Amino acid sequence: MGGVADRRQTQRSHQLAKPRPIAPTAQGTDKKPQKLIPHLPFADQSLGWRDWVCAMLYLSIAAAQRALGGRWRWPHFCVAELACRCAGRFCAGAYYHDTEFLDGLEALRRAAGRALVINSGHRCDQWNAAVGGAPLSEHKRIAVDVSLVAHDRHELARMAAACGFTGQGFARTFLHLDRRARPASWFYKGARERWQT
Repeated sequence: MGGVADRRQTQRSHQLAKPRPIAPTAQGTDKKPQKLIPHLPFADQSLGWRDWVCAMLYLSIAAAQRALGGRWRWPHFCVAELACRCAGRFCAGAYYHDTEFLDGLEALRRAAGRALVINSGHRCDQWNAAVGGAPLSEHKRIAVDVSLVAHDRHELARMAAACGFTGQGFARTFLHLDRRARPASWFYKGARERWQT
């Protein structure tokens, strides 16, 4: 009888245990996630374990807003503009929260000195396929396509690189930005001439 009680107690303690904070693994590696180091700027020990997670997928805009509401520190952006835009066809507005990405985006906004209009942010798998995104697109985690309206495209690309965006895709009307492990840049179809002038 004692064995059953012990098992129940063990199950109960596992249900109450808080998840350990982890950092995302580099894409394409087999390494296990590592614990975040408490002295990192985004790991504020006074806020609790949830704030230590620097990257997390929320299944809806509402869930992300509930979880992040009081701790949102990026005044020029909101969850809704960075979430999936499939309008409920495939998801409820999934949102991939990455503090380092958002810090870079906010730094870019400050450097640009004007609004950054986000044409596309996170995409659920089905929406990414529906809009013709690459199967391994960074949009399936977090990436943004920033409108070039009212921006000098070359200056915006230069500032983005200085803010830590290592992936840049040059289109006629937008600049794709992400923070991939290996730097990469490319031209979308029909955009090369515009960017080379």
